[in-house]
Amino acid sequence: MQLKPQSTPCSTEPPDTYSSYDFASGAHSDAALTHRMLVALYEGMHEPVIIADPERHVISINPAASKLFGYTVDEIAGKSNAILFADPAQFHDIGRKYIYIDEDTVFGDEVITYKCKDGSRFKGRLNIKKIRAGDGRVVTILGFISDISAVFEAEADRQRNSALLEAALDSIPEGFVIFDQDDRFVDCNQAFRSMFGGNANWLSPKYTFEEILRFGLTDGRYPEAGTTPEEHETWVSERMRHHRNPKGPVIHQIGEDRWLKIDERKTPRGFTVGIRTDVTESVLAQRQMVATNTYLEARTAALEEFALVVSHDLQAPLRHLAIFVDMLLDVEGLTDKAAHYAEQIGDSATRMQHLVSG
Repeated sequence: MQLKPQSTPCSTEPPDTYSSYDFASGAHSDAALTHRMLVALYEGMHEPVIIADPERHVISINPAASKLFGYTVDEIAGKSNAILFADPAQFHDIGRKYIYIDEDTVFGDEVITYKCKDGSRFKGRLNIKKIRAGDGRVVTILGFISDISAVFEAEADRQRNSALLEAALDSIPEGFVIFDQDDRFVDCNQAFRSMFGGNANWLSPKYTFEEILRFGLTDGRYPEAGTTPEEHETWVSERMRHHRNPKGPVIHQIGEDRWLKIDERKTPRGFTVGIRTDVTESVLAQRQMVATNTYLEARTAALEEFALVVSHDLQAPLRHLAIFVDMLLDVEGLTDKAAHYAEQIGDSATRMQHLVSG
């Protein structure tokens, strides 16, 4: 590749920069070798390089830049660098920030939207190196472009995946929360946040699990924690023990009339993942069942006691009745009809005796 000599309005001196020297030739063998090495370096660079004059007209581009933008050297030489910018305003802004300043080397941190020959666009960053003549005038500008499209695409993918995960977590009724290796809050879903109501500001990376727990304790969020400072510390100690080394789900009362099943797990990286399930209906139903069973047991005991009393009080009259029937059947002259009735009474008394005696 040859960089063809190009005069500029700012230059009347003999060529002393890449913009005005034929890299393929040299007055001396050492100089020729040096220039060939520079050409090889320029053409072999993976980073796109654009050489421009002080007015920001393209002098040459290396193969990497040609491949990236889709222009050949002949197609773009002499054209304004503005052809490579998607936004003309950004082209002028870059000139003000990077070109028309005293620094010879500028490492740009601004994201630039570039435009290729086919109209496609990509994100990049621009580093500038200015080449000056002996009198200090800028005669050539080297622009080194970094294509960061992959970074932006990866970030866009990450944001899409993050939004998808957030939407998925927010769609489940259970509360989800995660704490990092230092036990600081990382993130949660909407269901978990709603469980804190107006105190959701506690859910911040500034706070650890224990700090959030104590905020709730101070706010009266945990009735089962007791009322005295000693009871509070005992409850916190037990809750933290389970949090650090979870063995299975536990149920805690939250507020006056709400119960949550808390299931925590440790990840291989040392994070703590927690699931909160509202089991209020189940707890209340179980309590109602216990109350009903207690009531039925009490009623059963009362009936058994009543049956025992009745059994005891009826035993003697029934024995007397049976004896009376036996005596009646022994009376001479008893009519058949009377005997029949007496036998029925006796049989009934006998059956009743069997019932009350168990």
